[in-house]
Amino acid sequence: MNCVPEQIEQVLVQTGKEYRKGYAETLGILGNGLLTSEGDFWQRQRKLAAPSFHQKRITSYSETMSRYTLQHIENWQDGDLLDLHEEMTNLTLKIVCKTLFDEEIGGRTEDVGEALAFLLEYFIKNLLYPNLLPAWIPTPNRKKAKTATLLLKDIITTIIQEHKSDLKKDDLLSTLIAAEDEDGKKMTDQQLQDEVMTLFLAGHETTASTLSWSFYLLSRYPEARKKFLAEMQTVLSGRNPIFEDLPRMPYADAVVKESLRLYPPAWRVTRQPVEDVELGGYLVPAHTVVFMPQWIVQRDKRYFKDPNEFVPERWLSEETKSLPKFAYFPFGGGPRICIGNSFATMEAIIVLVTVSQKFLVDVLPDWKIVPKASVTLRPKYGVRARVKRI
Repeated sequence: MNCVPEQIEQVLVQTGKEYRKGYAETLGILGNGLLTSEGDFWQRQRKLAAPSFHQKRITSYSETMSRYTLQHIENWQDGDLLDLHEEMTNLTLKIVCKTLFDEEIGGRTEDVGEALAFLLEYFIKNLLYPNLLPAWIPTPNRKKAKTATLLLKDIITTIIQEHKSDLKKDDLLSTLIAAEDEDGKKMTDQQLQDEVMTLFLAGHETTASTLSWSFYLLSRYPEARKKFLAEMQTVLSGRNPIFEDLPRMPYADAVVKESLRLYPPAWRVTRQPVEDVELGGYLVPAHTVVFMPQWIVQRDKRYFKDPNEFVPERWLSEETKSLPKFAYFPFGGGPRICIGNSFATMEAIIVLVTVSQKFLVDVLPDWKIVPKASVTLRPKYGVRARVKRI
């Protein structure tokens, strides 16, 4: 059955309550956070978390994103050969630690990064190919996953307790701790841990992938890069970007939009109907996994001219103004649209511009770029690039 925008909207919006995400049984790595929870519990958590992602709060982090980017690239040298995806993953991990709980993990960056990478891979493998062995059997991967999860939970638990004893902090975790529902109830420590684990895992990997693909595409399409650099130089004249600059850089915004179209970090959305449902003229039995792949829909020639080409200009013309609502949905849609979409988009533009003011990033011409469909769509062999100081 062809997956068309109208049917995607039917699943995600019109009949959203008839479907569940179906993640709760996937080993509990993320706990019962916003990504995995369902029903009334999810609605309560979403309301409690919403103030943490209010536009005014999100925009206050732009300076942090720019500053941390400059710190990260200060050791790059003219002509260095780098794995750009690894560089962006390390950078976005630092940014999420600072903005999420005002912490710098310093010497633990490598350990935390490895734990996160393993758990993300483990999560998707068990989602797509469930381990049929009884849960009590300690396979090597299960033992490694348990060790990685305990490492992260230990760090998160310590940080939560520190925040509860220091009410002066001003970060995303602080707003989660302070949030109250209509009855005056706050999140329990377990709920806080689950939400922070979700934000920790998702908050750096998706943006790192977006940045890797964006740099790759700009390197492969020199005319687009010229336009991007010209706009950046005109608007900023060499100074660091802040949130207020973004509305004056529509081409940079279009670059990220087009990158998200071609290489969406969330490359598919899945749902499972609670009961038998009719979808596109077909009967879909209860608990069937319904795949809605951004990777396919966003490259459909019915909606996009030259669908496999990188054309940021399409987002500045009439071409995309009449798109069906779910022909482009890199952050999902409906009530469960990604709560961090504004944060992720702003971070991607800020980092992309900050790096590009200091270096040209040229992906090696013969480097094999292969998308790998893990939890996010990442470059399987990394992105090997040479940086040239401007």
